Amino acid sequence: MVVQHLKDAYGGKRGFTLNLLATVETLLPAFGPMRRIDWARVERLVFICKGNICRSAYAQGRAGQAGLATVSGGLDTQAGLPANPMAIKMGAARGLDLGPHRTRRFDELDLGPGDLMVCMEPPQARAAQRHFPAAQVTLLGLWSRPRRPWLFDPYGLDTAYWRTCLDLIDSGIAAIAARIRQARR
Repeated sequence: MVVQHLKDAYGGKRGFTLNLLATVETLLPAFGPMRRIDWARVERLVFICKGNICRSAYAQGRAGQAGLATVSGGLDTQAGLPANPMAIKMGAARGLDLGPHRTRRFDELDLGPGDLMVCMEPPQARAAQRHFPAAQVTLLGLWSRPRRPWLFDPYGLDTAYWRTCLDLIDSGIAAIAARIRQARR
């Protein structure tokens, strides 16, 4: 029963452990800037994950559907690959067409001063900060409900965790969109 809950809610024991460690890590002073975003500066959301085929592809689609300017990329991918078949299937069930999505390499993104880099895991956020030191960087899970600073990759996992992961992405994007809209008033 506990093992099944960990699989459904965190992607498994590893996902639970990484999230627990990330929760503690995000309390450190180095993560303060990820919680203190200048929302008035944000013109575009740049979603980053490992392969740009699951989480960031879905997040880009959901943010675009919410009327936000957005792009996505992967830290460990090659350009031009389609979204993962499960991401396409789960996205379609939620009203998103991820069929046209093609991967982009993180280091090939053209970033501007109004971009907010939104990462799925703390190591990705650190990589984004190293590569683009002037950019604002945050973790999507810091804005999700429940708060989940490490959004474990659903690649290859069962549909229960896919639903959890996409719910977290949806709630995080809704919270970010609300903050951006409030800052623009």
